[in-house]
Amino acid sequence: MYFAVTKLCFDLDNNTVRDSKELASLCERIRKKFKVTASPCPLEKTQASIAIVTLQRAEQKISKLLDDISEFCETCGFGRVSQEHTLIDTIDSISEFDDGEESGSYYE
Repeated sequence: MYFAVTKLCFDLDNNTVRDSKELASLCERIRKKFKVTASPCPLEKTQASIAIVTLQRAEQKISKLLDDISEFCETCGFGRVSQEHTLIDTIDSISEFDDGEESGSYYE
């Protein structure tokens, strides 16, 4: 199993409440269409961004899914994706924490 965490950034002319609502709407549309977790990040002065998380069986499937999401964002009318930061790795790479209880459970 593979997981991916990605951040898509959009350039803004100026930060408005309307941008915030449109960003939340975009995340909702991404969640429904692609069956991923999507959430708006706090708005900055000239940049809006969203975080996307997914879990898939194959790395190639994740790569294609993220490409499709990026293309969807470009064509949906919110704005052009100016930056994309992505981490893709296997679930096995996550260290297991053992605090004396069942292995694999970790709470902070």
